[in-house]
Amino acid sequence: MTPLLGGYIADSYLGRWKAILLFFSIYLVGMTFVAFAAFMPSGPEASMIFFPAAYVVAAGMGGLKPLASTFGADQLDDDEGDEGDEEATGDAGEEGEGEGESEGGLKDSYFSLLYWFQNLGAFAAFTVLVYLCQVTDRSSDRPRV
Repeated sequence: MTPLLGGYIADSYLGRWKAILLFFSIYLVGMTFVAFAAFMPSGPEASMIFFPAAYVVAAGMGGLKPLASTFGADQLDDDEGDEGDEEATGDAGEEGEGEGESEGGLKDSYFSLLYWFQNLGAFAAFTVLVYLCQVTDRSSDRPRV
């Protein structure tokens, strides 16, 4: 639900850039409280901080992810600059048509790489970091291998 809410807020009220800043701020506050709860001794106090903070992180990231990915794709739009250059030089022939196709290919590559690295990050979080947490003794910060 938060991606839909983020899109609605960005399109109707704030604009994409301000909505990205808003949802990033929400995410950052949530991550700060998650980190704070992680350093607390186990108990009900830590749970009372951790679980609401995890929901705040989810709300912030849910609103941030769709906005940030489209914001990145918008950086590849060069429509305004290319039209003026073509008119000034008179080179609006076949080269101009090829640029549109390469821009579409560039956006496809951008989204492919974006989701590829997002999935690599999730893979590392669910495998490498979990392994490191299991083999590290938190009391002495030395591996138990």
